[in-house]
Amino acid sequence: MFTYFYILGLIAMLVIRAPYNKLISKNNIIDKRKTPEVLLVTVMTIGILIIPFLYSITALFHSNDFAFPLWGRLSGLLLSIAAIWLFWKSHKDLGSNWFPTLEIRSGHQLIRTGIYRYTRHPMYASSLLWGIAQFLMLANWIVGLSPFVSFLLLYLFRVKKEEQMMLDKFGDEYKSYMKTTGRIIPRLFKK
Repeated sequence: MFTYFYILGLIAMLVIRAPYNKLISKNNIIDKRKTPEVLLVTVMTIGILIIPFLYSITALFHSNDFAFPLWGRLSGLLLSIAAIWLFWKSHKDLGSNWFPTLEIRSGHQLIRTGIYRYTRHPMYASSLLWGIAQFLMLANWIVGLSPFVSFLLLYLFRVKKEEQMMLDKFGDEYKSYMKTTGRIIPRLFKK
């Protein structure tokens, strides 16, 4: 049953992102940072989509299932809803400022409102929440841990470069923004 909820959640995130994928080609690129994007996207796709999908439709990885109480799986379902909401809110608040790769396009703005008032990288936070939800709902060591490996690689290779790109574009405005927000986890006590 929870496998179906997991698949519905993935579909919801694909539906959320679809209109923003259409927006990205409208502005010219003025700055693009090099990261191993193809590798990072491939690893994320394997960890969050392919491994769980194979688990869902085959017996592959089922030997790594573990007993988990219903309340734990329900907690995962609630976390998946929170992750989907955060994913949607991040896209909604960024609007045409979202890009799948590290780039600045003409007309790019620093968004400091909505969810970005509290955290600089809520999409990374939604990925982390989704990973926890995946672990709890699917109750399988390999399938449950695969999003964390993929998230860790993405985070380590991208976040510092992404923040440097924003510092280069927005300077002191971004430095000020960094002082009042958390990177992934909201800063509860602002300086």
